[in-house]
Amino acid sequence: MLQKETILSILLLISCSIATSCSSTTNEIPVEEVAQATKKNAIETNTSTQDIANKKTVLTTSYTVWKDGKIERKFSHKDTIRTIEDLEKNEVVPYEIFVTVK
Repeated sequence: MLQKETILSILLLISCSIATSCSSTTNEIPVEEVAQATKKNAIETNTSTQDIANKKTVLTTSYTVWKDGKIERKFSHKDTIRTIEDLEKNEVVPYEIFVTVK
């Protein structure tokens, strides 16, 4: 019985070590590289949120269309969405924004 407990303790310690050593930022591209990206034929997208009155948040997505290194068109889209609140802490929780590229 003692051997099982020892083995389980070692496995738990190894699992915790692996979990804490992993970094969620390893796949992020440094800002310097993004600033140097070619804009020959590209679509630049910016997404932001802004809290407004009455528990609402404005989600703004702006686009810049690049053609041959020059801006061809700019446009944006705004939506009003519900603000996320942590009722226990009585504070607003920021949205996490995920982008899917095809």
